[in-house]
Amino acid sequence: MLRRMTTDSPSGYLFECSLPNSDMSARDGIRRIHYIAIALSEKDAFKLVSHLAPNTAGLKRIDYGEAVLMRARELGIPDGEARKVP
Repeated sequence: MLRRMTTDSPSGYLFECSLPNSDMSARDGIRRIHYIAIALSEKDAFKLVSHLAPNTAGLKRIDYGEAVLMRARELGIPDGEARKVP
């Protein structure tokens, strides 16, 4: 179970999931899906995103910090949640 948000400041995390694309419409035949999460730690963020991603083996963190947190806030993502980025 994920920790509850406390007085610790959450951070924004951006993840990328790489999947093979059979129709070759994507660059290099790889389709990339991005997810953004607001969590207290990278481990918590990974747990949130892993429920959304179709392939956790291809999931990696590509960015984190205040800029990602601000973007997540603009998208309306509350603390302790993750969403697919359009």
